[in-house]
Amino acid sequence: MGFAAIAIFFFDVTKKIKTKLKEKRDAEKVQQAKHAENFTSTVSHEMRTPLASMLFFIGMIEALLETMPQTPEVKSTKHYIQHIKSQLKLMQVFVGDLLDMRQLTDGVFSLTENEFNPNEIFDSVCNIFGP
Repeated sequence: MGFAAIAIFFFDVTKKIKTKLKEKRDAEKVQQAKHAENFTSTVSHEMRTPLASMLFFIGMIEALLETMPQTPEVKSTKHYIQHIKSQLKLMQVFVGDLLDMRQLTDGVFSLTENEFNPNEIFDSVCNIFGP
């Protein structure tokens, strides 16, 4: 076997090794993406139940506070409850966004048109960061 034949043999083997390594890396990337999607889906679903429970109990506390005399302490507590409730609702939106992202990657995402009032959003943000 001459020098040229040996060089071609090594070139061919090297090319096959590089191709195999690239295929392996690509397969690992696909696997990692699947794990990330499964993680996102699992986390978002697991967060929904406690969030719903917290919102339910916050609603019960709100209803209880309405039956009490409106002392400054009760009014203050109602104010804090509103902050907690708004943050829980933001978390629900975040969880919903995670699920939407999952649907988007699966190719089953659909958009819906909803009307909204920008003033309400602005007021909500001001309430979160205001005094």
